[in-house]
Amino acid sequence: MRRLITFLYALRMAVRSLIAFRLRSGLTSLGVMMGVATVISILSIIEGLDNSFDDAVSAMGTGTIYVSQRPWIILGDWWRYRNRPPITLRDAEVLADRVTTAEVVVPFVHQRVQIESGTLKITDVRVIGTTENWTRMSGIEPKDGRFIGRADMESAQPVIAVGADIANQLRRRGVGVGDQVKVGGFPMRIVGELPARGRVFGRTQDDYVVLPISLFERLYGVRRSLTIGVVTSPQDLVATTSEITGALRVRRKLSPQAEDNFSLNQQDMLVDVYNRLTRALYATAFGLAIITLIVAGVGIMNIMLVAVAERTKEIGIRKALGARPSTILLQFLIEAALVSGLGGLLGTILGALVAKGLDAGTPLPAHVPTAAIFAGILFGLFVGIVFGLLPAYRASRLLPVDALSQGS
Repeated sequence: MRRLITFLYALRMAVRSLIAFRLRSGLTSLGVMMGVATVISILSIIEGLDNSFDDAVSAMGTGTIYVSQRPWIILGDWWRYRNRPPITLRDAEVLADRVTTAEVVVPFVHQRVQIESGTLKITDVRVIGTTENWTRMSGIEPKDGRFIGRADMESAQPVIAVGADIANQLRRRGVGVGDQVKVGGFPMRIVGELPARGRVFGRTQDDYVVLPISLFERLYGVRRSLTIGVVTSPQDLVATTSEITGALRVRRKLSPQAEDNFSLNQQDMLVDVYNRLTRALYATAFGLAIITLIVAGVGIMNIMLVAVAERTKEIGIRKALGARPSTILLQFLIEAALVSGLGGLLGTILGALVAKGLDAGTPLPAHVPTAAIFAGILFGLFVGIVFGLLPAYRASRLLPVDALSQGS
């Protein structure tokens, strides 16, 4: 009970002192606020990038191997991959026949075109040519209508399934499932609408349409290289990779000494590269947090030392009247913690607002992690306590006689 009374007394004295020196307290809090706001903003950007990357990678499927002409990430000489033969529909047929561990084999290819409906023109739309099995690879099923079917593939029917962004823009013009639009200048009928997939790295994933790959090659040519997604179970990834490699090497008549003229890509490759790139960003954020802590802490220590010097006589009088050194120490520690904690609170709010603004107004994704909110406030309190300890200790060790003589 006595300790609680002592704490409440010290808290009351600290609050009175802060109110009496409002301008100085506010300026001291400002330094902590800016530092915490900077750290919160950086952590929010990192969290947003991580979330966007996780969404993009999860959309690829953990059990999907992508066969392409070149690797996704080229760290060496690009010219060694330049003259590789393209991936074709025949390659996909071979894999479907010979890879026994594959659940489904899905060739696909894409390019950017314009969609027209009356006076409406939607530019830079991604057109994906694929098969009826694309939904099994992507995990996306139509929310309205149907997807392209086997019969559409065999007869190259001019039908499309549209992504959510395209469907929303067309719907505002009264165009939906069953209606016709022009895709790259060619009339096609909408047979289905696909659900929204959201945004990745600030860019929408729903500005696309899907049509039969047989129609795609008829309209846009067969010379471009495809990508083949081979879906398998996670435990069969190694066996499937081996079967794909063997089947394609036989199909392409490669000698045992020749290197592969195709690439197998998985999401783990992107994860490794992303982790290497963001490691430096994390280190920078950590370094900035340390520098901010030191700068803000030195500022608080300086202000508190000035406060002790200005209030030396007050300290002497209180000690002469029986105030314990621990009470003086606690009061100045509470003052430092309150000033710094207030800065941490305001900095957390400011950092969260900056992150929200970046997320809403720029392509840069930002998400304020819940832990960062508590960390910002605790960060401020920690700085105040650590760097306020020396001034508080000095105040508590002053002798009444010396304090009264110095303050007179």
